[in-house]
Amino acid sequence: MPVSFEFISLTRGGVTLSGFVSGADLNRIESGQECLVVMHDVTRDGAPLGRLVGLFRGGELTTQVPVWGAVRA
Repeated sequence: MPVSFEFISLTRGGVTLSGFVSGADLNRIESGQECLVVMHDVTRDGAPLGRLVGLFRGGELTTQVPVWGAVRA
């Protein structure tokens, strides 16, 4: 079953990010759940950024950086 993508645009700290998220991710964001989301084809004020991973809480993008696992020295 193909995944549908939804357009999302948000502004935080005077910076506007726009891109696409899956329909399921958009539902989780809008419900206020804490969720880790991959945004595709992201632009920042019109400049292309590619893919962005963000942590959403309460429907808002947080400033916390996702932690993927232990860093090995």
